[in-house]
Amino acid sequence: MLRRHTDTRRLATLLATAVHLTTRAVDDALDLLDVLVATKLLARAERETTKEKVKTLPRVERASAKLAAAVQVLIEATSEQIDTSTGEVFPPAVDSVAAVWERIEAVVPRRELAAAIATIGELTSPLDSDADQAWRAQLVTRFATVRPFLELLTSVVDFGATPEGLLGRKKVAPAEIDTELLVGSWRRLVLSAPHAEPGTVDWKAYTFCVLEQFHRMLRRREIFARNSSRWGDPRAKLLSDAAWEKARSMVLASLNLPATAGEHLAARAELLHATYTEVAERLPANFQVHFGEDGRLHLAALEPEPEPASPIELRAAVNMLLPRVDLPEVLLEVFAWTGADAAFTSLTGGEARLADLGTTIAALLVAHGCNVGYTPVVGSAEPLTRDRLSHVDQTYLRHATYRAANAALITAQQSIELASVWGGGLVASIDGMRFVVPVPSVYARPNPKYFGRRGGATWLNMINDQAAGLGGKVVAGPPA
Repeated sequence: MLRRHTDTRRLATLLATAVHLTTRAVDDALDLLDVLVATKLLARAERETTKEKVKTLPRVERASAKLAAAVQVLIEATSEQIDTSTGEVFPPAVDSVAAVWERIEAVVPRRELAAAIATIGELTSPLDSDADQAWRAQLVTRFATVRPFLELLTSVVDFGATPEGLLGRKKVAPAEIDTELLVGSWRRLVLSAPHAEPGTVDWKAYTFCVLEQFHRMLRRREIFARNSSRWGDPRAKLLSDAAWEKARSMVLASLNLPATAGEHLAARAELLHATYTEVAERLPANFQVHFGEDGRLHLAALEPEPEPASPIELRAAVNMLLPRVDLPEVLLEVFAWTGADAAFTSLTGGEARLADLGTTIAALLVAHGCNVGYTPVVGSAEPLTRDRLSHVDQTYLRHATYRAANAALITAQQSIELASVWGGGLVASIDGMRFVVPVPSVYARPNPKYFGRRGGATWLNMINDQAAGLGGKVVAGPPA
C-alpha cells in the first residue's frame, strides 16, 4: 500500500506511524511503571510488613500485658480512693516511690518490666510516626529493583523536567532535597535514618518518597508525559483562543451551561449545600447510619426484603413451560429467527459459504461462551469435525463479525412486543464483575479503594432497557 502512494504521501504515512508508535511505547512504559509501583513495590512491601507484624504479635502481647499490669498497679496505688457509698475521699494508698515499686514488683518483677519496655520500643513505631512507616521502611530495601528502570525512564520519557537527580550519590545533605515532599513517616525515614551519617539524609528513602509522590500525581495527571496518549496532558486537546471563541456558544448551548464558570459553580455549590443539609436532617432518624469513634460514616448492611409469593409461583410456572433443549439447539433456532449467523463472514471476503456453517458457528459459540474448548462439541458429522471447527474459528469468528451478529440480534429483538413494553432500547446500564488475576500481568491492576492491592480485571457488561446485551469490555483497573 505504501508503494502505491507518492513520495510525499509515503513520507507522511511513515512519519505518522513513527509518531503513533512512539506514543504507544511511552504509554506502555508508563503502564508498566504503574503496575510496578502498585503491585511489585507498594503491595509487596505491605504484604511483607503484615507478615512481620503477625510474627511479632505474641511478643508484643506478652510485653503489653506486663506493662498494662504494672500501670494498673501504679494508677491504683497513686490515685485517690473514693468511698462510693459515702462519697468520702481518701488519700493514695502509698506515699513513696519505694512503696509503689514494691507493689509493682509484687505483680511484675522490675527486670521483666524493663525487658517488656525494650520489646515494645523495638517492635512498635514511635508516637510521631504514621501507619505507613513500617511498609515504607520495607520499601527502601527494594531500591535495586527500581533504580535501572527509573534511570532509563527519565532519560527516555519527557516529563517536562530534567532527569538529573540523586541516584548514585553516596552522601546527600538536607539542603539538597525538597523537604516539602517529606509527608508523614517519610520525614523520619529520610532525615532521621539511624544508619545515615550526621548531616546527611537517606537518599534511597528520599528516592522512594519522590517516586510515591510522582506515582500519585501521575495517576491524577498533575504530572504528565508530553508525548503520551493515556498519560498525557488532559488539557492538550481542549479548545483555546480563537477556536474556543468560535465554538463557545454552540458548546454551551448543547451542554445547557451558563456563559460564565462562576455562575455554574455557584449553582453546583448551592445544590451540594442543599443536599448535605437534607442528608444531615435525616441522619438522627436513620438507624442504618452511625458515626464511629474515628468520625467516619458507617452504613449498616441492608437486609433483603422477603420475596412475595406471587413471583415465586410465577417463576416456577415459567420454568415448567420452558422446553428442555440443548444450548446449541437454542442458538440454531435463534439463527433461524434472526439470521444472525449470516453476519459471520469469511476473513477473505469471499461470498461462498460452507455447508451447514450455522451448525459449526453454534458449536463454536458454545465452546467459547462456556469456556469448554473444542472437545465437548466435536462430533463425527462434517460440520463438527475438529478441522472444520478450527478453520471456521480462525476464518469467520472475529471482533467485526461478533459485533455485526450482535447488532442483528438487537434489531430483531426490537420487533418483539414484550421487549417494546420494557423500554425503547435507548437507555443502557453498565455494571462490572471483578476477577482476581493471581499472576503478574500488565493487563491486571489493583483497585486499592475497593479490592486492596491484589491485581485483577473487571468485566464491564452493558445492557439496554430491553434486556439486550450491547457489548462487554475487560478493564484492567480503575480509571486513573
